[in-house]
Amino acid sequence: VLGVNTTSTSASIYLLEKNLIRSVLSEEHILVSLNLRQELAAKVLSTQRLEFQLTKTGPKQIQAEQISSVVNHVNPEFVSIPLTSAAVKATCKGCPSLIDYWKTIREELEPENLAKASATRSFLLLVQALRKAKKEDILKVLRSENDST
Repeated sequence: VLGVNTTSTSASIYLLEKNLIRSVLSEEHILVSLNLRQELAAKVLSTQRLEFQLTKTGPKQIQAEQISSVVNHVNPEFVSIPLTSAAVKATCKGCPSLIDYWKTIREELEPENLAKASATRSFLLLVQALRKAKKEDILKVLRSENDST
């Protein structure tokens, strides 16, 4: 692709012992060169080794009809805590209103300033402020701007 030549070879050695893989050694060679100049090339050598360490038995399977019985069998000190799905409202004390925040970052979001990192940060903070704002506040900001913004 685009005048680049790529060659790749790989090999793996598996060591088996009683139908169990004891270790694996893999090696891969990749050569990338330009078709225009063969002396401009990159060679990558990758070696991975996987080795079996030990065998350890896990816990026995627990038979029960309900999850609470299984949890009680594992550790009787565990207690059940009900989770409520009520909406949580975050209140912010000392946070600027959407209109005040928009006035402070408006110049950073002008077209000639959009390439700056501060514009990106300000935009992300504006999105968060918009998510928390009321519909009336958003409409005030939109109505206070001209059509070019």
